[in-house]
Amino acid sequence: MKGKNIQVAVIGGGVIGLATGIRLLEWKFEVTLIARNFSPHTTSDVAGAVWLPYQVADAPRVRRWARTTFREYRKLQHISDCGVSFTDLLELFAEKKSDPWWKEAVDTFSHAGPDELPAGFRDAYRVRVPLIETPVYMKYLTERFRSSGGRLECRNLNALSDIPDRFPLTVNCSGVWARYLAKDSRVFPIRGEVLRIRRPPNLPDTVLIHKSGEKIVYIVPRSQDCILGGVAQENNWSLDPDPRAPRQILERCRRVAPAIGSPMVLEHKVGLRPGRERIRLEREAMPPDRCVIHNYGHAGSGFTLCWGCADEVIDLATEFFS
Repeated sequence: MKGKNIQVAVIGGGVIGLATGIRLLEWKFEVTLIARNFSPHTTSDVAGAVWLPYQVADAPRVRRWARTTFREYRKLQHISDCGVSFTDLLELFAEKKSDPWWKEAVDTFSHAGPDELPAGFRDAYRVRVPLIETPVYMKYLTERFRSSGGRLECRNLNALSDIPDRFPLTVNCSGVWARYLAKDSRVFPIRGEVLRIRRPPNLPDTVLIHKSGEKIVYIVPRSQDCILGGVAQENNWSLDPDPRAPRQILERCRRVAPAIGSPMVLEHKVGLRPGRERIRLEREAMPPDRCVIHNYGHAGSGFTLCWGCADEVIDLATEFFS
């Protein structure tokens, strides 16, 4: 079934909303993307984005979404000026670790040898993953959405009932703001804070990640710059940069990668990841004869799961209209 002449409102201008909107357009739905902010002013634009399940629980659906999204990036890497490439990643651990549940989704996986580990670490996953340069990729997605016939509407919604009646289907990709828009008290912010630095000349291409409670070390070398992070502060709604954060982030990252040195800091940014115990991807009736498909709560895995979730939205939408 194709969605010709069926109007759909997608709420949310981040990577989840854009991927979902693009898939709907490919299925011939008429799509309007409604958001308070669009790229480059979204949480997705702040991310040092690599494919890696983070802050998301293992489940059969999550495995499927992760695997589907990984395969989509395989295709996208061949599009010039798309912002997607593949790179080596080391996820570092202070203790020995068993293989992760997401191992089956990737092409190459191993445990790093002792000579590859920074001081203080006993194990690491070595995996080749998609690297997404968000300034390029978010622009690419936005232009792809528009060129496919999608419409952008800058608007602040207070409730799902604010959606005009001409849209029989709404897809709610509102991220952390679903707490209010969908009245879902299980949604909470996971505040992130990152630095964008001029890339040091001797810094290797390998992405380095170490997670330890609220404090995260991630070093994401990109073609022109490098993203350093960060924090994962639950239930912190502040979008104001902490003036102490640059020094703290640099110190933690330098312990892992001394080649960072004393770099020029280009930007200091804050974003709110949409936390939830489980991702909400389901259809809900909107009387009298409309429906909403919820697609939010991806925490730190929006770029890792977006295309798989978009495909499931298509399944739910075509089922509703069949």
